[in-house]
Amino acid sequence: MVNQPYHAFNKQWFAKHQRTLLWFLNNRFTKRVSRNILRINKQDIGYNGRIVEIMPNHYTVFSNGKFTADFRTHTKFGKRLYYAFRPFWWTMHAWDWALADRFIPQLSFGFSTLTAYPDANVETTTVDGNVRNTNADWATCRSGATGELSDSSSGTSILVKAATGYVISWSIFLFDTSSLTSGATINSATLSIAGSGTDFGENADVGTIHIISSSPASNTNIVDGDFDQRGTTNFGSIAVASFVTTVNTYNDFTLNASGLANISKTSISKFGATHSNDLNNSTPTGANAVQSLFADTAGTTSDPKLVVTYTLPNTGNFFLVM
Repeated sequence: MVNQPYHAFNKQWFAKHQRTLLWFLNNRFTKRVSRNILRINKQDIGYNGRIVEIMPNHYTVFSNGKFTADFRTHTKFGKRLYYAFRPFWWTMHAWDWALADRFIPQLSFGFSTLTAYPDANVETTTVDGNVRNTNADWATCRSGATGELSDSSSGTSILVKAATGYVISWSIFLFDTSSLTSGATINSATLSIAGSGTDFGENADVGTIHIISSSPASNTNIVDGDFDQRGTTNFGSIAVASFVTTVNTYNDFTLNASGLANISKTSISKFGATHSNDLNNSTPTGANAVQSLFADTAGTTSDPKLVVTYTLPNTGNFFLVM
């Protein structure tokens, strides 16, 4: 057994397989069996109601011209799905662990890999965005306690030297990684940011983009006072010269040991990105800017994402019976 293995059926998994799940829950030949498995029965919504969303802790039905949502205090439907198909889950997990995730990832079922994104638009769990500070003096600019915030679709995760002084702008990326659970062993992780452009002025330093930690006051909102809540340890880097700026193309930062240690197995993982001049306290000589896209950009193809590969403890055979 593993430590709460049903957490693999988290909201990311439900979102990934939403279309398939809804097909089974609404198809005339499969909906009765599928709804009974999840114990969404006739007394709850009637078999004629159309389920338009299913997530680990809630589902939404459209019936008689109105939407009705049923929420639970925990991941009830994720647990029910796991216990109904436990032998198959263990088989797929064993396949991922032993072969797919190591040698043929394109055939992985994704049960040993967690992909997380910040919330878009209305943040309920996690947020992303950037904070910047401006001052005529470099030291004062860098040590400032407050700045200007931006929680939008695009921004800069870099620093810029303006004609009237200095600007430091860094990005915040938060991810819900609580579904890993405390028993997970994190093997590797990649944080990916989609670029959208660069801006270099005369005498630019160019430099390097670094992934760092962040500690904003809120998990769902960025405020001016978050400017000084950036870490000083490099978790992974990409030279600005190698940073891909083609829109919707990811730049993959492989997290080092310090970055892996920054991943929370039971809560929110808090990361950020800044320029090497900021991280190393090196006064810039020119304008240095790299733009990246945030989760508010339509769709998820350019959202900041964290992909974690992990294993769960076991004390026996992978292939359990019900």
